[in-house]
Amino acid sequence: MPASKSSAKTKRAEMKKIIAQLRAADEAYFIHDNPTISDGEYDRLRTRLETLNARHKDPQATELLSQVGSKPHDGFASVTHTAPMLSLPKAQTPEQAQAFIERVRRFLGLAQEPLALMAEAKIDGLSLSLTYQEGTLVHAATRGDGRTGEDVTANARTIKDIPARLPIKKGEVTIRGEIYLKIKDFEQINQQRQEAELSLYANPRNTAAGSLRQIDPTQTAARPLRFFVHDWLGPSLPPTVSAMRTRAQEWGLPVIEPARLCADLDQALAFFEQTLLIRADLPFDIDGIVYKLDDRTYHGRLGETAGRPRWAIAHKFPSDQAVTRLEDITIQVGRTGTLTPVAELAPINVGGVMVRRASLHNEDDIARKDIRIGDKVIITRAGDVIPQVLGPVDKNPKRKTRPFVPPERCPDCQGLTVRQADEAARRCTNGLNCPTQALERLVHFVSRDGADIEGLGRKQLQVFYLTGLIRRPSDIYLLKNKTSGDRSLPDPLEREGGWQSKSAQNLFAAIRQRTRLPLHRLIFALGIRHVGQTIARHLADSFGTIAALQATAVAAADNEDARQRLLAVTDLGDIVAEELTTFFTGADNQCALADLLAHVTAEYTVRKTLETPYRGKTLVFTGTLVHLSRAEAKERAQQAGARVASSISKATDVVVAGEKAGSKLKKAQDLGIEVTDEATFLKLSGTSLA
Repeated sequence: MPASKSSAKTKRAEMKKIIAQLRAADEAYFIHDNPTISDGEYDRLRTRLETLNARHKDPQATELLSQVGSKPHDGFASVTHTAPMLSLPKAQTPEQAQAFIERVRRFLGLAQEPLALMAEAKIDGLSLSLTYQEGTLVHAATRGDGRTGEDVTANARTIKDIPARLPIKKGEVTIRGEIYLKIKDFEQINQQRQEAELSLYANPRNTAAGSLRQIDPTQTAARPLRFFVHDWLGPSLPPTVSAMRTRAQEWGLPVIEPARLCADLDQALAFFEQTLLIRADLPFDIDGIVYKLDDRTYHGRLGETAGRPRWAIAHKFPSDQAVTRLEDITIQVGRTGTLTPVAELAPINVGGVMVRRASLHNEDDIARKDIRIGDKVIITRAGDVIPQVLGPVDKNPKRKTRPFVPPERCPDCQGLTVRQADEAARRCTNGLNCPTQALERLVHFVSRDGADIEGLGRKQLQVFYLTGLIRRPSDIYLLKNKTSGDRSLPDPLEREGGWQSKSAQNLFAAIRQRTRLPLHRLIFALGIRHVGQTIARHLADSFGTIAALQATAVAAADNEDARQRLLAVTDLGDIVAEELTTFFTGADNQCALADLLAHVTAEYTVRKTLETPYRGKTLVFTGTLVHLSRAEAKERAQQAGARVASSISKATDVVVAGEKAGSKLKKAQDLGIEVTDEATFLKLSGTSLA
């Protein structure tokens, strides 16, 4: 095939893939109020499709790019809009905003005289159209597909910002705007859901959309929804957007703030930068600034193209970055005593997720970036990773905000903290006498790659720890005796932990199933600093028993031969050797380990690596496996010579999908990664169910 034809075929295949992704994203966002990709990723896909479609015209792409929203939900009656509800074109840069102004000038045949713009905050909400006849509200409809929306009149009447009547004696007026939730109300709703042990909502926009689109209006009335006006249709209305805003306020309708009438684009761009800095101070979520030609007579002349008005544009804030206020720096205590500073932020929407906390890494990183409490800071979620603070907006060393002072005492147990000369982290020295470290070590012990005790997670362990039933791993295996054998758990646990007799018996059975553990998993479960799964496996292969490992580690404290035996283990260097010696020579740890080994047997089987099609490949498991636990599947994959990763990337070779596989399966399909099922994995890995 000639190169040009091959290239065109590849581009059309890419277009087909993007079309499918955008359609799925539209349905998730507009119909189910549950977006599957960030706004930034959606915009990137759409821009890419526009570029490809300009060179390789495709009817499906053209239709999708001209489409607004999505079809109305089947649960509501349909309403045909008197005029289409358009979706705004978007600008990501000042240059794209300037291009918008130049297009307007060319279309209208204008010279270089300034064009006045009304710049308004872009509320991240659900579009709503209100129709008033002779001043009475007769219809409220969502945008839907832009021409037909959902009739939500009964629900809209419950929102206090929407008046039932306007001071208009005759004619029909259409008011358009956004339904939204204030951030504090969104936080309160999520707090109530957390207390009720329900899943949390991602952001105010989705929550507001879902609240308005309830079949039962009383459900909508229970939510503190608000409304902002941003457009008007009807006869005898003022000729400018700025004058129309004043008229709307006289009618008792709330208009979007902040807003500013700008003499030209330069003033509008300055307003954009100023609003970005105060975004975190606003009581509601915004995701950009809308620039509208103030002269409404231009609106009619310019009209629309591809379902978007020519007289307005939305200048979006960066989707993977935001500016917010650093309200405090708190300390998170880890399993090994590491004190990690955490940024407590004024809630801000970054890439479709409300961010309240972000990593600050360590005290050196804070000092290097000169991050202070009270600063306006730039945060990022690039690549959908854990949010991080990039630095302060104001870098003036004389600014009045408060510098961070590393804690001399652990915030959880008041134990002394130390920082070794060769380490970036500060640590609590109180060991298992620190409640947080003790609890985190228990959580680590029962984790999937450790003892893997089903039904015993952080929440349950916290209750058991606070009631004194479990303080160290050996207590887990004594739990049944401590809770009176076969009868249900004591009243405090039934009340605080929600345990019933049946669930208690299931837990006891799960604990019994984990009295025999593979040696490498027991070593990992002990929570020795710097000993992860790989090193734990190498230690098991090198020593064969926990007793041999312990004896060598203890001897290594003052015996060079023993130290060299530790250093001979694959991937094990001076730091890990020292941590092993510190752990196994500690009196508390020796006692805790002896108590644990009274109930748990560590088993070691010489590993055999099979010659299989998976040798040297990277596998990812997703969904529910029928025949294997996730730990067993990982073990068999490693026996087959494969590496096992927890997330999908371009380095992934094969995805093994079980039942109810979700986003990982979709990502694998999007990336063109080989997908197989559990039965095929078992067959090709050379292992059986026996």
